[in-house]
Amino acid sequence: MNDTSSLVTTCQQQRAAGKTNEDIVAFLRAQGCSKVESMTIVARAFGLGLNEAKEIVHLSQAWSDVRSRDDRFHQTLEKGLQQPKEGGG
Repeated sequence: MNDTSSLVTTCQQQRAAGKTNEDIVAFLRAQGCSKVESMTIVARAFGLGLNEAKEIVHLSQAWSDVRSRDDRFHQTLEKGLQQPKEGGG
């Protein structure tokens, strides 16, 4: 995988050339970026907050093969955080 700075620059250039968000996210995945790395790069390249970048990456076709798994993980995590701790602590 390329270093983050060069990927940010490349994504900015691709966006300026008219590439879609989907094209850019697919490019990042093809470069070997993880989903989290892709979110970070998209946020930096597009000048977005991480929540906006997460939405672009998570809902992309490029990452659709793991979306259900990630949604289940997120739901399980939220349930676990909402349950009261045992022992009143």
